[in-house]
Amino acid sequence: MEFISEVEFLRRNDLAANKRVKKVLFIFTLVGPVIAVGRFLGVFDTEYLHCLIIWIMAIIEYSILHYLENKENEYNRVKYFGLIAVELLIGLMATQKSIGIHISYGLMPLLSCMYIDVQLTRNIALFSYIVMIISLYFRSFGATIIDYPTLTPVQWFISQSLGFSVEYGLITLVTCSISVYLKGILDSSYRLGKEKFYVEEADKIKKAFLVNISEEMRTPLDEVSKMSKHLLKQEQISEETKEQITHITKKNEILYTLLDDIEDFSKLQLDKIEIIEEKYHFNQLIKDISDTILSRIEDKTIDLNVIINPYIPNQLYGDRLRIRQILINLLNNTVKYMEDGFIILRIDWRRRDDIAILNIEVMDTGYGIEEEDINRLLESFCKLDSEEECVMEGVGLGLPICKRLCEMMEGKIEVRNGYGQGSLFTVTIPQRIANDDILYGDCV
Repeated sequence: MEFISEVEFLRRNDLAANKRVKKVLFIFTLVGPVIAVGRFLGVFDTEYLHCLIIWIMAIIEYSILHYLENKENEYNRVKYFGLIAVELLIGLMATQKSIGIHISYGLMPLLSCMYIDVQLTRNIALFSYIVMIISLYFRSFGATIIDYPTLTPVQWFISQSLGFSVEYGLITLVTCSISVYLKGILDSSYRLGKEKFYVEEADKIKKAFLVNISEEMRTPLDEVSKMSKHLLKQEQISEETKEQITHITKKNEILYTLLDDIEDFSKLQLDKIEIIEEKYHFNQLIKDISDTILSRIEDKTIDLNVIINPYIPNQLYGDRLRIRQILINLLNNTVKYMEDGFIILRIDWRRRDDIAILNIEVMDTGYGIEEEDINRLLESFCKLDSEEECVMEGVGLGLPICKRLCEMMEGKIEVRNGYGQGSLFTVTIPQRIANDDILYGDCV
């Protein structure tokens, strides 16, 4: 993501505004012929020569503006030329009707506000005033003959100039105030946008750092795992030492799981996580999960009961590692805050064509989650955009990862809670059936 400077933002805004002014100028190339046709039909009381002058001026100004617009570095001149060109055309038309005089000093200063440049608005307002005075002067000759035969051209010009000048002052004040207001909004929005951009960039750097550091930590963990396996093969070590090494190996696997959580949480934030589907054996997956959790509860008086529908197809097609990660996270979250009691892992299923809808329940007799936290959990199951909302007592980072992974696999996760009575997590995940003939019960 690129955050442009304020100067570049204003330049791009000027380029866009120049295109709008160019469209206005293009309309004027059609005004002359339209007025001429109206004169022919008796709708307008305008001389054909006047229509021709407007048409020629509009074509010349449009051609010049088009030439300047194609030059990238001329955008600053284009905005002045475009506004002044349109003002001259309006002033030319204002010599025919008084309504044009109102338009001449009101429209262009207002149109200049879209450039968000107070000085430009002031300059265009001043130029509009000059055009207005000139238009009034030429208009005075026709107006005194048609509308005010009792006044001389000079008397009409002075009286109208005073009245129009007052209106001009008010219009100028309004347009300059609009321009200042828009500039203030721009400055405020730009500052907030800049702060948000740098906060998001810092957040991305932090999460990328977590991904990298978790990968770096795997190297020493791999070495510990290799050394433990090597030592277990040694015949001269005692049984007690083997048990200690085995204990180290199991704790090492727990650290691997925690690193997976950190890495996946960061990858979810960076939108880099993927679901990789392949054929796997369901019974082997459950055995792997059970062994991992048993190693966590060996120092506690906790019973793990696994209840599985034996008619679940054993060969499924999906992301085995992500399902393992979801269940390990839920079970680890339960084990973490329990010292005694029991945990039930119940797995059932239902069939939908060639899809096995797995219904997995994790129930415990722990303390559960407090009511104020469960409401937040049910509402959003922890927002991944805010780590603070994910670090609730008894919840941790594992659950938002589980939620996002379930959603990525078109599943869902729900929680029921009775504080002081334990919790029940329900996960529903669809998996394609790879082989109908081999059931889970046949492989146990």
